[in-house]
Amino acid sequence: MSQSRKRYADASAEKIFPHKHCSTCSKIVPEFGDGYCSAQCRGYEKQKSSKDKRKWLTWIIVGVTIAFVFVLVLVLGNP
Repeated sequence: MSQSRKRYADASAEKIFPHKHCSTCSKIVPEFGDGYCSAQCRGYEKQKSSKDKRKWLTWIIVGVTIAFVFVLVLVLGNP
């Protein structure tokens, strides 16, 4: 067996403690944790979430406005 294959075979025998990865930066966090490695990552995720909600709300308002104008043009455009 070649040296590199032997090294990889030995590496798979090592045990890694149960863990998760941070939802933001992918650092290892304990399995019983909340999914974030620090308050900074938790805050970043909250900020990103609120920006996403605001973006969706903006797109919905724009869509409703365009639909309203389209219906108005159809109704008032025909005499």
